[in-house]
Amino acid sequence: MTLNNSVKLIIGICTFFLIFLPLGMVVIGLLFANRMANISPMDDPFRGLDILFNFMFPAMCFLTLLVVAMYVFYVIHLVKNSEITDTMRVLSLLLLFFIPFIGMPLYYVLYIFLPVPPAWSIKPISPLLDKSAHDNPAA
Repeated sequence: MTLNNSVKLIIGICTFFLIFLPLGMVVIGLLFANRMANISPMDDPFRGLDILFNFMFPAMCFLTLLVVAMYVFYVIHLVKNSEITDTMRVLSLLLLFFIPFIGMPLYYVLYIFLPVPPAWSIKPISPLLDKSAHDNPAA
């Protein structure tokens, strides 16, 4: 399955955005926890949360749709990519589902970004198939 460079760039940006998603959630959580820890007992601890919610809820809805779209893209690409060995296909699928923040960027770099995947991850070309194709031009 070949992709043009603009599609590769969009997929790459979305993929590497997913790496920073957990880090961003941790930072926002820590900032909120720091704010909650530093207020006086007389202050309203939830003041300003409506503004944060108005930003975070649509962002989380968008990110959920992005993650689902990336799962669908990577699974379709994995199934349609006939160059991958069966072992790497199963390993990639397991990484995509169980550790997506490592599996998606790794799959992107190995099979989408590089013009030719590494030799250890693709099926070897059988010389018998090549010879039979040259001997029988009508096939």
